[in-house]
Amino acid sequence: MNPPTVLPTTATTQHETSTSQDSTASIASSTSESSPHSGCPAVLPESDVFWWIEWPSMDPSVDAWTTYYHRIFDLLTTNCAYMRVTKLLLRVLDPEYPSGSDASHRVWYPNNDVTQSVMYKELLSKLDQTSVREVEMMPYVFDEPSRQTWLKWAPENGGPMSGAYAFAAEFNKHLTGVKFTGLTTDYEELNQSKSDYALLTDPEGESAFKGGHLELDFGIGLGYYQWSRFPLYTWTQHFYMEVYDIVTPFGGVDSSDQSRFLLYKDDPEAMVNYIVNEVLDSNTKAAYSQYSDGAHLMWSIQSMGLPCQYPLNDGNCGANHEFGEWSSQAFNQFLQLILPALGTGQQQGVYQIDYLPYQMMPANMRHCLSFGCDQ
Repeated sequence: MNPPTVLPTTATTQHETSTSQDSTASIASSTSESSPHSGCPAVLPESDVFWWIEWPSMDPSVDAWTTYYHRIFDLLTTNCAYMRVTKLLLRVLDPEYPSGSDASHRVWYPNNDVTQSVMYKELLSKLDQTSVREVEMMPYVFDEPSRQTWLKWAPENGGPMSGAYAFAAEFNKHLTGVKFTGLTTDYEELNQSKSDYALLTDPEGESAFKGGHLELDFGIGLGYYQWSRFPLYTWTQHFYMEVYDIVTPFGGVDSSDQSRFLLYKDDPEAMVNYIVNEVLDSNTKAAYSQYSDGAHLMWSIQSMGLPCQYPLNDGNCGANHEFGEWSSQAFNQFLQLILPALGTGQQQGVYQIDYLPYQMMPANMRHCLSFGCDQ
């Protein structure tokens, strides 16, 4: 996964503008609600998922971030794909963001008090009202300025990640319900923090990496074919396998008009067959099965040219044609079918919720709120 588009610093106006019939019958019978979620067209069975949430390309004001976290909370309780979210992975750029702002306007650490942050007030402190039971912080360590900010939180001789662990622990001191259970980074990011990455491959490196916070897990985002790294990261608890940017039948297929998400659009059985029999070879499936407690599958809701809540600066909701171009009903059925087809009880989740398309959210939430809305 590439690092998200760098946020602009100028303000802008926000706009409020082959599965058997028996399997299908079983899915339908699991629906427990008698009426649709408010603003959604149909009642569907729920699927347990995690959500990977980045940061939107938007005005960095406190008001904009308040709206952002409030929307996440609302979508946790009502979304038209009937995703029952049990875990959140939340991006936190650094404690001093936005750079150069006065202390009262920092998003995650205003006035040196995490309880004043909009993430704490609008989301974290309310999670016991939702299905979420785990939260992981995703610190941004891709560039040197961010790493230097995290180092201010690190213990003596600690690296940027140890500072991020200390920041998560500071939130946990104040949270009385759902707390941070760990931290996660993408491989491409962590590889830029050389001292941290060296500890990741050191069997004795966990305590130094976490700054002593062994009560908190560590997870890493990997390409779906990078399972050979599982035994190298001996103390890593979670592997988030990015089953997108697919290289079958050729690299870059997801960004082309040959994307199987287009060719098999709204055909969950065909997509399951493609994933199980073409994308994931026998060695990959065997590794996923061996590490089923820690290897979690992540699907992408990217789309090109369709409306979503927080598009990129170019107006697209990502760089690929993927599940963001499907109906909520078809995506819901895919989530129901894929794990049984793989023969595993692994967790599955969605990258990334800023790209949630209009058809998967209640009608009264279908607004575009980022810098890319006018493109």
